[in-house]
Amino acid sequence: MKINIIKGKPTHVVKGLVIMIDVFRASSTITALCMMPIKKIVVGQEPPAEKLKGDCFFMDDNHQFRDKDNSPISALNTDFDNVERAYIISKNGTQISELIKNADEFLFASFLNVKYVAEYIKRNTFEEVNIIAIGNIRVPEEALEDNLCAEILQKYLTNESINHEEINNVIMERIEEIKLDPRSPQGILVENDRKFCSSFNIFNVIPEAIVVDNLIEISRCQK
Repeated sequence: MKINIIKGKPTHVVKGLVIMIDVFRASSTITALCMMPIKKIVVGQEPPAEKLKGDCFFMDDNHQFRDKDNSPISALNTDFDNVERAYIISKNGTQISELIKNADEFLFASFLNVKYVAEYIKRNTFEEVNIIAIGNIRVPEEALEDNLCAEILQKYLTNESINHEEINNVIMERIEEIKLDPRSPQGILVENDRKFCSSFNIFNVIPEAIVVDNLIEISRCQK
């Protein structure tokens, strides 16, 4: 098995198995949503022209149809009984959709499920594994948390030891650093989200996705 870690936006078409990591917060929110009785999860750059009845929106930016934040905590505290679709706004993921649409398989990983993603990969036969630590495409710049999660996934795949306590300390320092960045979303909810996103392996789900017309659709959530 060949394992590649791609930091930031890929510069070429990526095939084989693709794992997207966007810890703060899209891939963590998607992982949390997979634990809920939601019928469909869609990731796009912009919301649809009209809010359709039965949709539940998770967004980073202000919008007239905003119902929730792009937040794993919000996802876990939402009543999905009458919700047909969760629509997540994430420019990071959708900006590379054209580069990954022909991947053999496309998964999402975060700290919340990284061990279970690794176990799924090891149960299957993949010649090439491409782990995309997406960072912040808009700037562009790498994100320590995405890089670290990618490296941990690689260690799980190669059966290397992992010092979870040391990693947790690094992430807590990173959260404090982000609070000083005026470009980053601020507030107690966002800070609580980041701390929650730093939890290891609490959800045994593997979100599997496909690219359809520049949208990313979570086709199933495996366990």
